[in-house]
Amino acid sequence: MATKITTKHEHSKNLRRTAFHEAGHAVMAVLLKLPFRYVTIVPTAEFLGGCNFRTPSYAQKLRLVAQNPNAWDRDRLENEILFYMAGAIAEKRISGRIEARGSSSDRHCASDLATAALRYAAPEEVVAYLKYLSVRASNLVNSPEVWAQVVLIAQRLLKIKKLTQTEVKEVLGVGKFAART
Repeated sequence: MATKITTKHEHSKNLRRTAFHEAGHAVMAVLLKLPFRYVTIVPTAEFLGGCNFRTPSYAQKLRLVAQNPNAWDRDRLENEILFYMAGAIAEKRISGRIEARGSSSDRHCASDLATAALRYAAPEEVVAYLKYLSVRASNLVNSPEVWAQVVLIAQRLLKIKKLTQTEVKEVLGVGKFAART
């Protein structure tokens, strides 16, 4: 099997795309008041970067939603899904494309949460709901004030590779923008 040789330029482009992807998640989390531990562009065996939640793990969340969807109000559920969608939107804006490997996990999480929450809905209803939320996420990420915040966080990630939620808020200047959900 041939080994792919990555040039310094390709590595730099991938790192930049990852920084914007993860910055999209981090800014959306701050915007929607979702707690997270850190955001990073340090790759692991599984991911090119990540935004690590403080709340229950994804699998635990999915079980909780499936067991008691009424405990999850619509705003909370939509905020979680908007968070998962924000990374790909930021990545596409900066690079013109979405890296399938990096975004597939986010798409699955958003889809699974919507499916679990809308457990009696027909598949086309879930698809329509996700399309609606995709438009909302895109409008939020691409608004001038939010995009400026994504750029700030991405630039910072490219310099230091990892930021805690507190550090993200400091870079953004906590309170500079309020959730417009």
